Amino acid sequence: MPIEPRNDIRTDSGRLDRAWIGNCVAAGLSQSFFEQLEATSIHGTVLQMDFFARKFLDRVVAGQEPERDEYNQEVERQVDDFCAFINMHNMGERTDTASWNDVRPECIGDDTRTRLRQWSRRLPRKNDFEPLAGGAPHVEEQLYFPVLVGLGLLSRNLAKSEMRANPKLRSLARKSIRELDSKHRREVLRCDGHGKFLQSACAKRFEHESGDGKA
Repeated sequence: MPIEPRNDIRTDSGRLDRAWIGNCVAAGLSQSFFEQLEATSIHGTVLQMDFFARKFLDRVVAGQEPERDEYNQEVERQVDDFCAFINMHNMGERTDTASWNDVRPECIGDDTRTRLRQWSRRLPRKNDFEPLAGGAPHVEEQLYFPVLVGLGLLSRNLAKSEMRANPKLRSLARKSIRELDSKHRREVLRCDGHGKFLQSACAKRFEHESGDGKA
């Protein structure tokens, strides 16, 4: 059967207004979806289930009335944070397709505009972001920096100016880069090359199909 190429993917973006109603908790894709490029759903699902298990599971098992509003408010903010982060990706300079032209300026949220104005005067900082309950890892400055730099929305002169004014910040940045580079090199050395991995996978499949891999 011939394959018909498609270059359009229709999605319904948004979130539920309440993730937890009665005895039903929606998580992951059943609770929200924005787009397929950033793949935030896996991280979001893990955060939501971790938050539910740590704060509410014992109460539910014991038959106590849980604080659904607290859970819903936390999940709502977590998902909206992702929305603002994804929204930032549409602030690039590309105008070569209708898709890029359609998302600006009408689709850019107020939170995104406010943050961009703020970060045009100084670099993003950790205290720009309200932490999630329990200090769970979330969308903070470490995720915004690569996007802002890649889209040309972060002033290099501003970064250099802040580094010159704060030697401790410059030292911390250099230390962080060295540590990340060292960690990356160590992890790369531990990994098999693509060819070796495929050979190993094919060998295991052959053993299984021939019966040698059966218990």
